[in-house]
Amino acid sequence: MRDSEEGNTRRLSNAFAQEFLEIDEERDDSPGGRDAEGEGPFEIFPASGWPEWPDAHGIWAPGERPERGDRPAFVAAGRPPALFSAIVRPIIGCDPFYWLGRDKWRGGYPLLRDGEPAAWMEIFHPEWALGVSLLEAMGRQPRDVALFLEAIGPTCRRRAGAILLERLESGSGSGG
Repeated sequence: MRDSEEGNTRRLSNAFAQEFLEIDEERDDSPGGRDAEGEGPFEIFPASGWPEWPDAHGIWAPGERPERGDRPAFVAAGRPPALFSAIVRPIIGCDPFYWLGRDKWRGGYPLLRDGEPAAWMEIFHPEWALGVSLLEAMGRQPRDVALFLEAIGPTCRRRAGAILLERLESGSGSGG
């Protein structure tokens, strides 16, 4: 970033505006740090050898590189799906945070964490429980959140930033 008055070049230390960071700092932080199970972090590189996908990108395991002839773990037609895959692959290798209880509880089903009900679901939907685990795991790793923000593109990032700022300023933290 260039400071036009002084002609100096400044390096940003964060992609978020300082005003946003100050508002955000007042909020409670979510639990941090995922167990070091599973592989990762995966690296994302352009992938050659996919003529049907001119913008092919893949993910490579730690220590592996396309220029050395190492085989990718995943290849996609574009960069965003590769970014999503780089987030998901290490998480899928870990134990889920939540399991869906099979026995009815309070007219629905419990979402279990450490064997205890942590949430309630009206219907038996294992994929929903898996999705909640996936998002919690992703939210514990700043790198994963950064990859997600990169993958969704500038329009969605801008709108999400405006929504998040509005939610933090209003103190709502809930609702749609």
